[in-house]
Amino acid sequence: GIEETPVPGAPVFRGLARHERIDRGARVIVPAGPALAGLASFSVQLELWPTTPGTREQALFGTWDAAERVGFALFLAADGSAAVRLGDGRGAFAEHTTGVPLRAREWTRISVVFDARAGTLRLV
Repeated sequence: GIEETPVPGAPVFRGLARHERIDRGARVIVPAGPALAGLASFSVQLELWPTTPGTREQALFGTWDAAERVGFALFLAADGSAAVRLGDGRGAFAEHTTGVPLRAREWTRISVVFDARAGTLRLV
């Protein structure tokens, strides 16, 4: 069972508790804004500690709109490898992956550089 020992002078909570949902994983959702929406070329670098690579596709960073097929997404592919998806919203769509699964619970760095003028993409 639980043993509790009162600590003299410690604050005592007296109130109603509330349910707070806690989702697994860490994330931040930032509303769309003109700074990212207007990008043609970009560079993104992330450092991450993947806990479950290879279990499913997992979004990392981007502006991807699946319905319109526009924007970009840096993500972990279903096989656990780093991947990037690009779309222009007019039908052109590309997806590239490193093909090398990341190791679980090890720090790693993922970088993507897209130069729209040159038509080049680098994913490392």
